[in-house]
Amino acid sequence: AGGVGSSPRELDSSETGAEPAVEKTEPSAEVETEIEAADALRKPTSGNYVITAEDDLGMKGPKTSFRKNVEAIKTMKQILAEGRLATPEEQKVLVQYVGWGGLKQVFDPVWNVPADWREEAKELRELLTPQEWQEAAGTVLNAHYTSKEVISAMYDGLRHFGFKGGRVLEPAMGVGHFIGLMPLELLKASQFTGVEIDTTTGNIGKLLYPKSDIRIMGFENTKLADNMYDIAIGNVPFGNVS
Repeated sequence: AGGVGSSPRELDSSETGAEPAVEKTEPSAEVETEIEAADALRKPTSGNYVITAEDDLGMKGPKTSFRKNVEAIKTMKQILAEGRLATPEEQKVLVQYVGWGGLKQVFDPVWNVPADWREEAKELRELLTPQEWQEAAGTVLNAHYTSKEVISAMYDGLRHFGFKGGRVLEPAMGVGHFIGLMPLELLKASQFTGVEIDTTTGNIGKLLYPKSDIRIMGFENTKLADNMYDIAIGNVPFGNVS
């Protein structure tokens, strides 16, 4: 037992279940310039979304990631139901979709879902069609977020080898961050073809990058012309799955 007069121990975020606070910092002049340049390309007439530091992408806490996924799916479904393109503001919501790689608990059998995830699991089943739910559940082993740092390093390598733009193939595109994070001088000189097997993810990618050729199917079923592409880039899933 604690000694007389001792104060209660303060619980940290790992014990309370709360997500740690993230300190906000003001963007630097360099970041502000990047945002202004990207905003010019982000106007409705330009179509394809351009990701900047302002979007603050990446995996957050699991509850936050779940909520961002749900908001993106709801936005996607509303746009498709209305038969139109996404507005720039809607694209800002769609680009926050991170997939289900770190959230497999919401796809557990109903009787096995952790108590603190039951409401979210129920909400997701009601939001997705049975086919969409099955497809999403099938991605938990390989739908993992690729960070801006990794994507930027890959483009740095391509520039080092002399790539200045051209026809680009992304065989497992997710929602298309390799398009949205392409350096602006390469983006202006490139045409993208992206392939994504998951219907929900692929539809979000189509709304983010309507000027690109986005195909929702397995890459093994995609018909592509020989010798058409200058580069293929991406972070394809690897695994021994039968």
